[in-house]
Amino acid sequence: MSTKIEVDAITDERQVARAPVSASPDTADPLRSLRLVKWLTRLFVYPGVTLLMPLDHFLTGLTWEQAASVHLGGYVIATIAIELAFGQAFKLRKQAAYPNVLVMELGEAQTVDAAARLALTVLHRLVGVRASFIALAGDEAEHSLASAFGMGRTDAQRYLQAGAASIREAMRSQRSVLWEPDGAESAEVRLNGDERLLFIPVVALQQPIGVLAVVGRKGNRDLKDSQLMSNIGSALGFSLENLRQEEALRASEEKFRDLVENTSDVMWEMDENGVYTYCSPNVASILGYEPEELIGKTPFDFMPPEEAKRVGDLFGTIVAERKPFSLLAHQTRYKDGRLGVMECSGSPMFDEDGRFAGYRGVDRDITERKRAEEELRESEERFRQMAEQIRDLFWLREVETGDVVYASPAYETIWGRPLQQAYEDPKDWIESILPEDKERVSASFERMLQGESYEEEYRISRPDGSIRWIRDRGYPVRDQDGRIYRLTGIAEDITARRRAEETIRHLAYHDSLTDLANRTMFEDRLTVALAQARRKGRMAAVMFLDLDRFKVVNDTVGHALGDDLLQGVGERLTGLVREGDTVARLGGDEFTLLLAEVERAEDMVEVAERVLDTLRQPWVLNGHEFRITASIGIAMFPNDGEDADSLLRNADTAMYRAKDQGRDTYELYTPAMNARIAERLELENSLRHGLERGEFLVYYQPQVDIASGRIVGMEALVRWQHPERGLVFPAEFIPVAEETGLIVPLGAWVMRTACAQNKAWQAAGIPPMRVAVNLSARQFQQRNFTKMVDEVLKEADLEARWLQLEITEGVAMQDVESNIALLRELRQMGVQIAIDDFGTGHSSLSYLSRLPIDVVKIDQSFIQDLTTDPNGAAIARSIIVMAHNLKLRVIAEGVETEEQLAFLKKRRCDEMQGYLFSKPAPAEAFEEMLRQGGRTSRARRPVEVSR
Repeated sequence: MSTKIEVDAITDERQVARAPVSASPDTADPLRSLRLVKWLTRLFVYPGVTLLMPLDHFLTGLTWEQAASVHLGGYVIATIAIELAFGQAFKLRKQAAYPNVLVMELGEAQTVDAAARLALTVLHRLVGVRASFIALAGDEAEHSLASAFGMGRTDAQRYLQAGAASIREAMRSQRSVLWEPDGAESAEVRLNGDERLLFIPVVALQQPIGVLAVVGRKGNRDLKDSQLMSNIGSALGFSLENLRQEEALRASEEKFRDLVENTSDVMWEMDENGVYTYCSPNVASILGYEPEELIGKTPFDFMPPEEAKRVGDLFGTIVAERKPFSLLAHQTRYKDGRLGVMECSGSPMFDEDGRFAGYRGVDRDITERKRAEEELRESEERFRQMAEQIRDLFWLREVETGDVVYASPAYETIWGRPLQQAYEDPKDWIESILPEDKERVSASFERMLQGESYEEEYRISRPDGSIRWIRDRGYPVRDQDGRIYRLTGIAEDITARRRAEETIRHLAYHDSLTDLANRTMFEDRLTVALAQARRKGRMAAVMFLDLDRFKVVNDTVGHALGDDLLQGVGERLTGLVREGDTVARLGGDEFTLLLAEVERAEDMVEVAERVLDTLRQPWVLNGHEFRITASIGIAMFPNDGEDADSLLRNADTAMYRAKDQGRDTYELYTPAMNARIAERLELENSLRHGLERGEFLVYYQPQVDIASGRIVGMEALVRWQHPERGLVFPAEFIPVAEETGLIVPLGAWVMRTACAQNKAWQAAGIPPMRVAVNLSARQFQQRNFTKMVDEVLKEADLEARWLQLEITEGVAMQDVESNIALLRELRQMGVQIAIDDFGTGHSSLSYLSRLPIDVVKIDQSFIQDLTTDPNGAAIARSIIVMAHNLKLRVIAEGVETEEQLAFLKKRRCDEMQGYLFSKPAPAEAFEEMLRQGGRTSRARRPVEVSR
């Protein structure tokens, strides 16, 4: 059976019998008095009337009984006693033992069932029937019915099945339906054979909510008075609905009260004059005033005077027009004296006759919001100023639309486009990225939409065609729910940085002077070439090239033109090799060539010969013509080495062999060359240790006045007393000292020793004379060189005029202006300056005239050819004349014959030195020479070269 019903309460005759009733004769047959029935109906319609008062004359001595609770179904439908019979206020409460049951308290009755049985007793006395209310319920209808009738669950189900059709019909037709069960059914439902049930529909808002079951005897006309019973059902439904409406009203009022008391806004009412007539209690927590302090006053009483006038004028206009207003902001003074900002909204009120009665509204304290807005405005202003001042582009974009929310003015500087274009055409931003970078940037940008941070470097094309490098960093912005709704970032122009990085990268692999590959790149390419040659079974070759006597070029025309020459060498070499080959400059005047995939060694010989021929071609630098040569060493893979280091090392060894063979040639590497390198390394180590162990000596060669033949000076010359090799001459170890830098400490030692010896001779009574000390280029270019010379003189206690420093013509012509300043410092100290090897450097006479020097020494190469070569004689004669015109003394070096002496004497040369007079001698022998009157015995045969 689909219909579910529930019996909420029922009374039987035994229950009625226990309830005492009035003995009034009017109650013997209630239906005889239509007036009472109509009056009862009126009670149903107007449930607010209290039952105890109008029925007091025929209901006496009633006592309230306590009974069990009533089961609740889909609707809480009590029997006709609730509110219909009594109309008194009641309340609901929970029973701890029955969480799905509510207990209603009515008057002195503490349960609904007690009140229901009393009401049903009255109804039985008035109408003569027993009644019960059956409501629509859930799955527990049978249980409720069984409990109410005191029957088993099975009997209750049969009862429901028997009367279900009549109940449905009463509900459907909303008319009373009489159910007359047969004898078997009467027994099952505990009814007497002459009793019948009348189902009266209970209707609320035209919808049936249950039935009222009335029990009566067969033939009782009261059961036939269906209209009366229907009226009773309708009145019951109306009263229950009225009860629910009252409950809803009470709940609504309770909610409104909670809202008013708990809202953060102040609710108020004021009359037509603007005087407060009501104010919600929470004004105390918001403004500090109690509601009573506002009643009878106007809002203008709490405003500063200027604000009160402004708002008062505005409010007067609003009142005159009787129109609502909203979001009216004004200043209000808190009770503690502080000023706040309130936002007011209101609407006019009208009475029943439509007359204007004032305003009702709400005030909201927006002080903190205004403060936050002001702070936000100031923050935005600071942000705007910062964004407009920085050189980087700051941007904001919406996620959903892709629109640009903000772009700083740097967009115009970086992108080269009008700022407005960034807003009008956001796609132009990405379209300006070069195609090679666009896909990568777009993919990274999409990942930012998924929550990742974004950082990319890419190139853009500006309208003027220029390319700029951009570093763009972006971050997703989330709302309070974690949803990404905006993207923000900073883009900076890193073009200068990228160019600098490219330059640094280029410099890391290229020579800064010639732009050729440097050592790092050469070794990388050599390693790759060897791997390819090994894989293909081919050969590869390395050439090590060193320019011959390049120092002469630097000494003659200076380093600037020397650098020009190196650049030219690089260009010529590059023009000789194939596209896949490599030319590198390792430093100084050293170059290397890598030739990959060589067929045979003869190919390398051909290349080397072409290189030598090319370099022999004349070079013209700043009006000076030069002819340079080179020495080349060649090493082949795999015979001469299987890795880059060994090939370079062996090619270098072969190059030194070429120099030993007279330069301007090439040499193929052979294993025997390593012995020569080992010998050179041994010499270098011995030289270093010899300086530490004091193995060096100073020899002295006299400088003789040609006119008198007397010794007027001496040149200090270094010798090496090697413990195993004996006396080693400078020609063998000075080049090694120059290359390793040992010439600096060695030269300082020679100067210190010579000055100390000269002072010792003076102290021994020998007439003072100058001592000449040679300077290398490295010595002369030292920082604080003059300070070092001054310290040496002070240490030896020697007057500066007895020291003569000799520099070569080439050294003097390097960085002429700086050298002139340095030489002047030495001259001011009293030191004499001599130009050595004059005539070999092709120095400019204009520069020579400016040099602060005292002596010019004619190179021995010109002296040797005086009597055999007219050109040599002419050069020597010219040097003597020029020097004398410049007030300089002239010393001829390498004088070895009487003919040379006669030529020089005739040309009025001032001094000379050479083997014709004496070879360099140790200090003891030279001292003996001085003690013999300062004269020398002339040697009869030339000896080996002194320097």
